[in-house]
This record gives sequence, structure tokens and C-alpha cells, in this order.
Amino acid sequence: MSSEKLANVLWSTKSVGKAMSKVVSAVKDLLRRNKTATKPPAIVVDIDETCLINESDDSDKFRVNRPVFDAVKQLVDEGCTLFAVTARTDSPATQIYARNQLERVLKYPKFEKIYAFPESRASEGTASLFKSDARRDIAADYNVLLNVGD
Repeated sequence: MSSEKLANVLWSTKSVGKAMSKVVSAVKDLLRRNKTATKPPAIVVDIDETCLINESDDSDKFRVNRPVFDAVKQLVDEGCTLFAVTARTDSPATQIYARNQLERVLKYPKFEKIYAFPESRASEGTASLFKSDARRDIAADYNVLLNVGD
């Protein structure tokens, strides 16, 4: 699958499950063809409304986003390193809570690192710039094959 086709996969269906299945196939194909890559492969995911779905009420309830979970699990099993980039405000408590949600409760594979929005960057208004910077930081040392989320 060409890079252009891969970039457009998620727009080809309303079904997240079908889209993630296509993405997994494309990334596995990239892994097979890219054996000489100088950087290890990685995938980057957002947490809220990507890895997990928060309930719409005011509770703290959440559930796994099964198509994303299945894709992440398959790609980690293929050798990809897993990172999260989130707009949650960074703190030790945020890091513990996020890992507990993702790794212990929802049973996601271990995250290499969770990048959370530093309070010092709150004046930027949104986390968009921070997320771009975090992805660039990851890409300095890893071959990012997939980014899921905003």
C-alpha cells in the first residue's frame, strides 16, 4: 500500500474496526519491507477518545476502544514501540493514573513513554503545538509508522 493510500485509509470507511484492520495490514507490510530501517518502529496514540472512550455522563467511567486496542496489540507484537501523546495536564498523578487506566485496567501493552501536556505550555491555548513537538521528539529516535488520534 502506498504512503498516500495509507494516509487516506481512515477516511475510507465509517467503521473504526475496518479502518484499523486496513491500517494494521499496511503497517505490517511496511515492517516487512523496511527491514533495513536505522530506527526502531513505533506507534503513537492519543489516550482520550482514542485508546479509551470516556462515558458521556459526569462519571469517571471509561471503556476500551476495541478496534484501536486490537490494532495496538498486534503492532506491538510485531515489534513496534508504543507511545502516548495526550492533552491531559502533566503531573506525577497524571502519569500514574494514565498508566493504571491503560495498562492495568484496559490491558494495553506497556507504553515506552506517555507525553502529557506541561502546565508551563498552557499559555499556548491548546495542546496541538505540544502534541506536534512530542511527535517530533519521538520521531528523532524512532521510525513512527502510525499515529492514531489528534
